[in-house]
Parts: sequence; structure tokens; C-alpha cells
Amino acid sequence: MWDLLQASFGTASLVAFVYAIWPNIFHKEVKYRKHAWAALVGFLVLTLSVFSWTPTASSALVQSDTVQVSGRDDEVFNVYYPRAYAYPPNLKIHFIKGDGTITLVEQLPAGFRFKVKDVGYISDVGAFVEWSASGKPAN
Repeated sequence: MWDLLQASFGTASLVAFVYAIWPNIFHKEVKYRKHAWAALVGFLVLTLSVFSWTPTASSALVQSDTVQVSGRDDEVFNVYYPRAYAYPPNLKIHFIKGDGTITLVEQLPAGFRFKVKDVGYISDVGAFVEWSASGKPAN
């Protein structure tokens, strides 16, 4: 949505600019030249406003952690984020030690639930799952 607004206001600014400088290029009289300059200023202000309101990647909250899943095959794990999100975040979850199947059971703004199955690991090392979540933080 923000990209569409930026493109729309940017295009409108360009059209207003061309219309405003038209008489200087072709030495012709334009009936509403003052209106064109006013439209140009207005569209430029709106374009800059939209750019400043656009969410950036730096405003995303990124959190991550590991969960030990050794010897807990077919068990559901509950993970709560240290800081909640405004809506369910972009979640990545994978084994960092050991292997098996990870099934996401439920994902909420405050946390998620997952299940592991067929976990294989070396007994001295164990099995660990790493998760990383990024999204808009809750207020």
C-alpha cells in the first residue's frame, strides 16, 4: 500500500512539475501556471510525508532464542516472546543441533507452539531448535 501511495504522489509531482515549467521550455502561455506551482508544492509535501510515514525495516523487532528438545519427542513446546508483537511475526524455526521434523502448532503475537517428531541427536550434544521472529512490536 505504501509503495502505491509513494508512486502515485511521485507521479503527480512529476506531472505538476512538467506543467509548471512548460512555458519556459516552449515559450507558450499556460492559463493556470500558478495553480501548477501550487499543485507541485502540495504533491511534494504529500510525497515527503508519505515517505516519512513509511515503515522501515529498522522499526521491526527481531527476537531469537534456542530450545532444547532432546528426549522430548512428540511433545508440544510453548515459547513466549520476551516482548509481544502487534500481530503474528515472521517466524523462522529450524534445528541447529540434531535433526527431525518441526511442526508449528499455533502462532500468536505473544508466542508460538511447536512440536518435534523423529528427533535424532548425539546423546553428548543433544538436540536444539533455534527460532527467530521479526515483526512490528506491540505498543
